[in-house]
Amino acid sequence: MLTRNGNRTEGRYIEIQNYGPLDGKKTNTYWVWAKGEDMPLGSITWFSRWRKYAFTAASDKVTLEEICMGDISQFIVEETKAHMATVKAMKSILKS
Repeated sequence: MLTRNGNRTEGRYIEIQNYGPLDGKKTNTYWVWAKGEDMPLGSITWFSRWRKYAFTAASDKVTLEEICMGDISQFIVEETKAHMATVKAMKSILKS
């Protein structure tokens, strides 16, 4: 289960931090950290070809177990739905 507090989301073993749009992008960038660690596990960014957020590991040495993967998966599903709802609302406003 995820707990959200402002720009920070916590799972059982991970933390996800929202850094907002980076590098001129329109969508948010999120970094995923193991709790108590100072190196990120990876990032969650918008993957336009798939039209959803996706996780990219910071290195080939990232190891995740089912709880961490479940938390990341849940976060991706929630953020993708939120983003798509915003896009849909904006298109509706522009049609008016």
